[in-house]
Amino acid sequence: LKYTLQELDQQICQFTNSGCTACILVVNLKTNQITTANVGDSRSIFLNNNELICTFDHKPDTPVERQRIQMYGQLQQEDGVIRIDGKLSVARALGDQQFKLSGLISDADISTTQVDQISYYFVACDGLWDVLDSESVNCFIKYMLGISIYGWDQTIMKAIDKYMQL
Repeated sequence: LKYTLQELDQQICQFTNSGCTACILVVNLKTNQITTANVGDSRSIFLNNNELICTFDHKPDTPVERQRIQMYGQLQQEDGVIRIDGKLSVARALGDQQFKLSGLISDADISTTQVDQISYYFVACDGLWDVLDSESVNCFIKYMLGISIYGWDQTIMKAIDKYMQL
């Protein structure tokens, strides 16, 4: 996955000025493992034995990303959002060649989790994650799947209300 994403980044930079994020989830049924690869602010979540597992968003305001970007470029706040050179709101992406010298990288966070009992897996872009947190989405999905979540009625209702307002 790492090599493939690096190759994809090079090809995007070669053929266009734009960029994108990537969030990949690979389910291996033979080994009972889920591997996630994430670049940017798209996110995957999955429920394993009632434990919520999430990928990490690469935003310029997180300490590790901020430190790297400040070594190469400028961070500016626009409309309450920290951005690279005042324009890009992610710290990692595929493509976006014009921001590479300002600290943007395409390195993916890759992790593999041994799974026993998966209830669901879910991948979405920042359009969802900017307005709902992982726990709210988890509660909503559990509710829609009919998974019992004793004591979570209020949280579920808040998540549903928030979702319906989108």
